[in-house]
Amino acid sequence: LAEALRGDREIALQAVRLRGLTLEHASEEVRGDLEVVRAAVLQNWEAYKFTTEELKENRELAVEALIQHIDALQYVSESLRSDHDFMLRAVRREGEALRYGSEAVRNDFDIALEAFKQNSMALRWMSPELRHWVWDATSEFDPCHRRTTTRWLDVDVPSLDAVVESPQADDSSGDASSEKQQPDQQQQQQEGEEQQQGTAAPQPPPESQQIEPPTPEGVDRSDA
Repeated sequence: LAEALRGDREIALQAVRLRGLTLEHASEEVRGDLEVVRAAVLQNWEAYKFTTEELKENRELAVEALIQHIDALQYVSESLRSDHDFMLRAVRREGEALRYGSEAVRNDFDIALEAFKQNSMALRWMSPELRHWVWDATSEFDPCHRRTTTRWLDVDVPSLDAVVESPQADDSSGDASSEKQQPDQQQQQQEGEEQQQGTAAPQPPPESQQIEPPTPEGVDRSDA
């Protein structure tokens, strides 16, 4: 693009509203315009990486970007990724945002705990020591929520498997016993029907099937 067009704020504003990534081709002055950059980020969060270093320090713009997608944190300034309050807000939205925090943030117990509560897979971005502290602090959590994260621990948790798998075992045994009882009930019902048929009083045959008793010789039944 011609330099005049790349530096035209109004053209750039219209362009990024249609396609946020066109911010890449704007002049540095336009890429440092908060209104233009905000419009680009709202259209496509990846446009955030094309803004100036100065705007990457802007807290509110960073929040708008991470609301669009948590991976926008990788382009946020180092000072914000080291900020306790900012990163606490980020991990409460998505626990795995912890991966983009500074080393100090990733070893902060309060932030790590909030990250784990939001997404248990955040455990992998913590130091080994902090993992165990967070694990112990969340012992009341649903075992299914915690079970997928045991790979990131250096200890076995057999009691956890027992808690999760025992209800399944009970259900399977209950199904087997019910299946076993079902044929027995059918057999008992069939035997009962046969007994009723054997003890029932015999019914006389229909008139069409009744046999006339033989008439003795010499007796005229028509005179009777």
